[in-house]
Amino acid sequence: MVLLAVSPERIAIGVALSLAVVVGTTLAVLGGLGYLKSNPDPTDPTVQPIVGCSNCAFTTSDWISYGGSGYSANKSDCGDELYVQTDSANNLFKIGATKPSNLGAGSELQSDTVNLFQTGVKLDWLAGATERGNETVRIVLSDDATQYGGLGNFDQTLFKDKPSGETATTYTLWTTPEKPWYMPFYVSRTSSAAMCAFLDVQGAPVKVTVKATTTEWLIYSLTDVAFHVYEAGTAEAALKLCVAKSREIYPTVTATPVWSDSVIVGSFASLTDIETAKQTADTIATHYILSGDSLSLTDGAVQVEDDTVTALDSSVYLAWPSLLPVTSDTPSTLTEANGYLPVDGKYVLDYDNAAIKAIITTGIEKYQPTGVVLSGGTLPYTSDAACPTHLYCKPLNYTTDNVLCSSTQLSGNAPLFLLHNTYDRSRASAITTTSGSPAVLQGSVVSPGLTQYYHDPGTGLTEEGLAGCLNGILSLQGLGASGVTCNMCGGVMPASGDAALLSLCGRWAHLSLLMPYIIMTNSDTALQLTDTSVIQNSLKIRKQLKYYLSDAFQLRVENNDPFVAPYTGTQTSQSTTVVLGKIINSSSL
Repeated sequence: MVLLAVSPERIAIGVALSLAVVVGTTLAVLGGLGYLKSNPDPTDPTVQPIVGCSNCAFTTSDWISYGGSGYSANKSDCGDELYVQTDSANNLFKIGATKPSNLGAGSELQSDTVNLFQTGVKLDWLAGATERGNETVRIVLSDDATQYGGLGNFDQTLFKDKPSGETATTYTLWTTPEKPWYMPFYVSRTSSAAMCAFLDVQGAPVKVTVKATTTEWLIYSLTDVAFHVYEAGTAEAALKLCVAKSREIYPTVTATPVWSDSVIVGSFASLTDIETAKQTADTIATHYILSGDSLSLTDGAVQVEDDTVTALDSSVYLAWPSLLPVTSDTPSTLTEANGYLPVDGKYVLDYDNAAIKAIITTGIEKYQPTGVVLSGGTLPYTSDAACPTHLYCKPLNYTTDNVLCSSTQLSGNAPLFLLHNTYDRSRASAITTTSGSPAVLQGSVVSPGLTQYYHDPGTGLTEEGLAGCLNGILSLQGLGASGVTCNMCGGVMPASGDAALLSLCGRWAHLSLLMPYIIMTNSDTALQLTDTSVIQNSLKIRKQLKYYLSDAFQLRVENNDPFVAPYTGTQTSQSTTVVLGKIINSSSL
């Protein structure tokens, strides 16, 4: 054995060199795996998301109370200070980075549970469960109600019993093709009182988890979050207060629904096809939809059919798609900064851009369409480079990773921006702020501020489509949409010899009694409405029934009656009838 005498200084140098080699090797490996890339390629299968950068959790001791109506929390590496404002006199609970005015002296919050409202339904905020992430805030509320409803789920009955034990039910508030509406209302009730909360997050997606005693709100927005909370003796009365507040915050940008005898048919590939359809004998069509394929932007101007017409006939509705072909003599000007967002060889227009608004204003004033049908609701495109980073992690612990973007995290293979509703509001606002605004403007997504909605169930002429149509008409009109129409008979005109489909279409035609006008459209074929005796009979009496809608909705909500009679797929010898939302047996009439 040979013993070597080594000084402490040399030992320290040796350890440091060894650590440097280890650290350098580790960094090289991490870099090769993509962990240290500042902007990884999302298509690279070797890139893995960074772990260990968790959300900021604000415990009870992190909160300061200012006299019971204002609260703040400030935590290291958690970004800006977080503020909460409670104002029971104005039915408001608000959380965000905006500091409430007139905060007095503060002291540490003593209890995790902060009571917000307690008149009929007791509502608390659990301060110690609050979290903030890179693009989310998590809020936990608790109420003592036994039943709840809303959250975009308006199937059959409005109210459901709260889950028991550790079970939970999750809802996601963003639009989908199956349920193209965004109605952020939460309703709960006891045996003697009810509460409604309208959540104002400017259209951001929200995940809500309902448990036995709490509701967890994961909101994909870092702007101020406001709950407008109303209590009343009945659920219908509380809902009315919520709807009124939503209309105050988001005034309608759509034309007022006109109850008329209009029968709108589409879609037609050209104005020539429309002129041919007008000559069809015995047609009941009064208006015709010109396909969105006829619309384009050329050198900064809206063009219909390559500008071969100067104005549209008063019978023509114009379909307005979310993706438009755009050409320019100076392609370099077609940039995001100028409001042109490239997607799949076409462009999404940023209708909040002043230059784009001016182009749309000029085009609407030129062509003066009687009606516009919005199609393909879209949120303005966001590139991967603009994806939020880990805002609340120390610089050495984070990297940019597109998995964090809500557009991919929430909707999997279908980017959220293709489904979301805020783009409809933007388009509608640009189209209606002109002297030639259309008399009818239909949104593709129903949400606060978009009160006239056209629903194509996408299921064709089926029992499921019929039930979905009735459900949408009844429930959405009670939640702020003042006009709801469905694609009559699913956009299919049955052959004269098809007794089953003719019967189904006849039942569907009865729903025209509840619609402000009739629309029937099929993108695959131009419809000719001739043998339509059932629809014609419904037109004669349709306006009379609309006055009963509010009473029907109130009865359905209070009695928790089904919105739609469940379809069993079987025929019975005894027929049933839906009267004011109640399913009753015909023998009891």
